[in-house]
Amino acid sequence: MATLIKPDGSEQEVHPQDAAAGFQLAELYRLVECDTVQAIYVGDERTMWCDEEAKLKKVLPAVNDKATRLLAEAGGLPGDQVLGNVLVCTPDDAGQEDYNTDPLYGKRMDSADLEEN
Repeated sequence: MATLIKPDGSEQEVHPQDAAAGFQLAELYRLVECDTVQAIYVGDERTMWCDEEAKLKKVLPAVNDKATRLLAEAGGLPGDQVLGNVLVCTPDDAGQEDYNTDPLYGKRMDSADLEEN
């Protein structure tokens, strides 16, 4: 099960459009509300997907306290904060067999790819 965690503390169970393929980048961008996602391994075979450029925006997204605690528990830098929406999922949700074969890491999409999805 993948969980969307919002800055207001609410959580929502979400599923990829294609369960066999897992979440595609366009879906991650839409759910996290960003243009560039960052994958952070948070333990228990879970990855937290967040906005890689959130701290660079002119208007900063709200601090996500739940995601910040999750990052701290996973060994994140002391005092670091996670901003905006995050998606927490397992390899099955992300359409990967394990964390060494993740098809999403490093893959970039251009506008033509996004229009197809």
